[in-house]
Amino acid sequence: MDGTTDTSTIEQAVIGAIHAITPRHVHERAARWQYTPSDRLSGRAVMAGDALRSFDLVWRNVGPSFLWYGNGEAYSGELSVARAPRLSRGV
Repeated sequence: MDGTTDTSTIEQAVIGAIHAITPRHVHERAARWQYTPSDRLSGRAVMAGDALRSFDLVWRNVGPSFLWYGNGEAYSGELSVARAPRLSRGV
């Protein structure tokens, strides 16, 4: 594979995939997932408010990987999706 894949490219792909999710029930389709960057507290996303279906991406343990053989550099890390606690409008 030629070229470089960086964290920005991965983030944009994940955000696009989540935005493309269509809720199963017709009555929920008006409220789509929204990417909402948030502050961090001890490495965790602080999802402010109770916005419906908002999410943030959290990178952890990102650094050089020495399990790489070949040309160039490799990095490893963990990407988590943090979501607001409110998923539906409730009754």
